[in-house]
Amino acid sequence: MTDFLRAMTWVFASLLLILPVLAVLNGWLATQQWPVRRLHVQGEFAQIDEAQVSEAVMPYLEKGFFALPLEDVQRALVALPWVADVHVSKRWPDVLDIQVREHRAAALWGESQLLSDRGVLFPRPAGMRDESLPHFHGQPRDVESVVAMYADAQRLFGPQQRQVAQVRLSGRGSWSLNFRTGEVVMVGRSEPRLKMRRFARSLPLIAVVPGRRWLRADLRYSNGFALKWSAPESPTEREMDNT
Repeated sequence: MTDFLRAMTWVFASLLLILPVLAVLNGWLATQQWPVRRLHVQGEFAQIDEAQVSEAVMPYLEKGFFALPLEDVQRALVALPWVADVHVSKRWPDVLDIQVREHRAAALWGESQLLSDRGVLFPRPAGMRDESLPHFHGQPRDVESVVAMYADAQRLFGPQQRQVAQVRLSGRGSWSLNFRTGEVVMVGRSEPRLKMRRFARSLPLIAVVPGRRWLRADLRYSNGFALKWSAPESPTEREMDNT
């Protein structure tokens, strides 16, 4: 019986020590005694600001310094538009440190996403339109291929005053381009880069046709391409042998 009483006494004493600690760590008591008084926010902000960050974390601060749920704070911040990455930590006695990295948009993607300069797709804010960004279309798995095609097309046509505005890769693997000057290039699936190089070599000759402007080029031919012209008195389709 004596051993039992000793054991119970030890358990009771341990609980007296542990329970207050657990209560503080879980925010059950003394939250006002150890409050978080300062937010230290770091980051280069272009699309978001410190006020948005503060508003997102404010509901969690009432738990106090010890019980502050860092994982929940991080999830709340990552959910903000334009936030790419977040690191949060506590600093004694009353500081919450927050480091935020924003996405930097490199292109529009589809109808509802943006592509970052690190190749990451993220939600596009409602109503956002930025005509200065190229517009890519494809499946998420095609990001690398679409970016590479855009770079190749810019390298081929940029020196000829044809800036690429859109790159589209269809579900069947067919490529097409839109220039900022309005022309459309149907590249197709087979040997797209070979066909673009061939068309780029002919572009200076097409551009100097008097009184005529081409609207669409169809490169889906084995030895040439077809053009649609703007002049109504001209044939709408003309085969050009480019061999």
